Amino acid sequence: MGKCGDSLEVSPRIESGAIADVKVLPRGCVYTLVCASAMSELAKGRKLESALELEPYDVVDSLGGLPEDHLHCARLTVNTLGEAVADYYSQAAHPGSSRANG
Repeated sequence: MGKCGDSLEVSPRIESGAIADVKVLPRGCVYTLVCASAMSELAKGRKLESALELEPYDVVDSLGGLPEDHLHCARLTVNTLGEAVADYYSQAAHPGSSRANG
């Protein structure tokens, strides 16, 4: 959850170790929405390791900048992508277990 209460769900579709597509469900301000969209475009087609190297400034740069008081929106999107990839690795390591989203 972002510092202003915004939240984001990220669901990557992973094929052959790369992100084929990313579904995002942002809840919050317009900056969270545009950062989520930019992050998804930046992540598509990347190998998982490369996707984990995305930084908030990559999202900010792709948008041509953000107001200083909304830079946390870019951090939220990149961090949430990282959590989704970590969940993927965890599920791949433990195929019989399921984790509740929450």
